[in-house]
Amino acid sequence: MKKAVERATGEILVFTDADAVLEKDAVKNIVMPFSGSSIGAVSANVRYFIPALQLKGRDFYWGIENFIRLFQARLDSLCMVTGPFWAVRKYLFYRDAPLYAIDDAVLPMYVVKRGYKVVVCVNARAKVLAHPTIAADFMGIKRVANGGFRAVIHHRQLLNFLHYPITAYCLLWHKIMRWPTIMFLVVLFLTNSALFNSGAYFYRVLFLLQSVFYFAAALGLAAPVFRRYVFFQIPIYLVSNWTAIFIGFFEVILGRKVLSWHSPRSV
Repeated sequence: MKKAVERATGEILVFTDADAVLEKDAVKNIVMPFSGSSIGAVSANVRYFIPALQLKGRDFYWGIENFIRLFQARLDSLCMVTGPFWAVRKYLFYRDAPLYAIDDAVLPMYVVKRGYKVVVCVNARAKVLAHPTIAADFMGIKRVANGGFRAVIHHRQLLNFLHYPITAYCLLWHKIMRWPTIMFLVVLFLTNSALFNSGAYFYRVLFLLQSVFYFAAALGLAAPVFRRYVFFQIPIYLVSNWTAIFIGFFEVILGRKVLSWHSPRSV
């Protein structure tokens, strides 16, 4: 990619995945925000094609993620972009980015460190085919978590609340605290089970709701026939997602790096 950037002659670099399907005028729309001199990078509005037999939990999760990113962009605190389709000013391209950190995290973080903004262009639309299986999606999420955490470590100056107060806050609560989510939930479930016989109605209801949620996820993973129902799809995806994120985070602690990735998506 660095060699391609060196040969590029334009002022704006536009990156897309090979399997990204761009809507009409998507490229034109994604470069329009650069008319503002304070804009350094632009993230597109990416949606995922969900195969007929694939979980729709990803679509649900990605809708929430997009909402959060839009809100962060309004606060001028966004420092991530959607990897399948985004753009950056050529002179802000980070040529010293480490191989083990994902580009859609480490590059826009560099843009923010240079004093520029990262925004979202909702009119720059693209669609990408989601991973065909739960296992493939799990591996993809784990890779992103691994590379994302390494990007935060590389640009750890962004966690300085004195210099980047809003950005540091968003990074802490939107990214860092999300990586060990599954461990927090395990502790919550075990604590709740210990309080089940305390006599408090609240703890019993909360325990039953958690039990139904995890049972639906386990049943959906064990018996594919249930995956066609939304009641099972969302718990399956969330549990799989949280687990993959934690493993990717834990691999960083162990020193494991993901240097290459071969997408299992069909193109």
